[in-house]
Amino acid sequence: MNIQLFKEAFYVIESMEMKNLDGTNNTQLFQKIQNDISNMTLIVDASFLLILSQILNILAGIIGLLTISWRLTFVVLLYIPFKMSTVYFFSGKKKNYYAQYMHRSSNFAKWFGDTVNGIKDIKLFNITRKK
Repeated sequence: MNIQLFKEAFYVIESMEMKNLDGTNNTQLFQKIQNDISNMTLIVDASFLLILSQILNILAGIIGLLTISWRLTFVVLLYIPFKMSTVYFFSGKKKNYYAQYMHRSSNFAKWFGDTVNGIKDIKLFNITRKK
């Protein structure tokens, strides 16, 4: 967990007007911040360096292939649009599934936060099993 990003998120929340926080409980807000920070840190972690090295490997491969045969290079480069369209299609599907996951996760965090906030009432009315 990146503590500095949580601090900055706290400072932003602290400076927000209360009307922007209405209808959001603490657990839901924390879960949203945690997901956002997790997504931001994915950009600069080790996978970014892996992607960069793969791009350099591809360029080196194309240059090496050009030295062997320009015709073979042309055939290989014709394959790239097919592969890119396939990757684009499946990444769109993944994006939709992830959006659904984020929405459901947010709903669960809201329910969980409300339940924890109302634990005294739940115990008072003895509705623990129903909840």
